[in-house]
Amino acid sequence: MKTLKVGTILLAVLLMAAAPSIAGTWYIGGGIESVSLGGDLSDVDSGGGLAFNFGYNFSPGFALDFILGSSAHQDPYGDDLTYGLFSMGAEFIMGSEPFAPYLTVGLGGHVLDYDNYNTAFEGGSIFFGGGFDYYFTPGHSLDVGLRFHSWSVDVNQGGVIWTDVGDASTSVLSIMYNYHFIM
Repeated sequence: MKTLKVGTILLAVLLMAAAPSIAGTWYIGGGIESVSLGGDLSDVDSGGGLAFNFGYNFSPGFALDFILGSSAHQDPYGDDLTYGLFSMGAEFIMGSEPFAPYLTVGLGGHVLDYDNYNTAFEGGSIFFGGGFDYYFTPGHSLDVGLRFHSWSVDVNQGGVIWTDVGDASTSVLSIMYNYHFIM
């Protein structure tokens, strides 16, 4: 039993000693994402798009991440839609450079807008997910993440808003390059 305690303490000290050099730094990045809609919006095709992110690493184990993404979709009738997402999430980092897996949870805002009509589906969400950062160098990383959003749908048609008309889910797979501003 004493060996287990000493081993656990030694492991904890080693993990803290291997903390990434990015703690206390800002980062910025961008990349691609694949978006799938579900729930009451499941008849909309999956789509791809671009995403931009920025955030701050408060400590070796915690970061606050902001993502703005946009993707193109079609409904079953061939009408084009644009999906926009803004999310703010807490990332709980469970590793260090070069491979740092994380879990994330946060809030998001969604808009699914018909390109040729004056109709949009809107709503706020909570999300959870996970992923990893792979650091090529201390200041450059590749972030691969998967997030699952659950949101309540409002319909905005020409300024008239019907609230809480349905429920939707969104899964977003993203691959992003991040630059870390190391001091």
